[in-house]
Amino acid sequence: MSFIKFINSTYENGPALENVYNYILNRGKCVMSGCHNVLMDMAVPMMYETRKFFGVTSGRVLMHIVISPSRSEKVEIRQFCNMISFIATSFRNHQVVYAVHGSGKLLHAHLMVNAVNFRNGEVANDLTPFKNEIAQMCEIFYPNTTIE
Repeated sequence: MSFIKFINSTYENGPALENVYNYILNRGKCVMSGCHNVLMDMAVPMMYETRKFFGVTSGRVLMHIVISPSRSEKVEIRQFCNMISFIATSFRNHQVVYAVHGSGKLLHAHLMVNAVNFRNGEVANDLTPFKNEIAQMCEIFYPNTTIE
């Protein structure tokens, strides 16, 4: 079983991207990181440029998703990292930075997803489709996934 939590914040303020980026890539916590549709070292400016290009100056800046396996399950860190990478690629039209923190029973991952679709400029305000898709992918690796 795994647990998925969409952090319930609109992250509407200016430094939201930098703050979440710096938090999830904290060297003391991060055991693996990656990105999708963006360059890791340029992720924050690229995400801001996507917003600027489409004229999106307000509203949700990002989606912050936390995924963790059940603490009662023995989890192979490599399999968990592969799952997180797989999930990141499911955001086909969004820029994503992800990181895995901890080990053993404290293992969890953070995904920072630009709320603006880089192909058409639409802002992801309804998170339901993302929740359902991520839950289905987690089910492949860990049955009985719960979403919060």
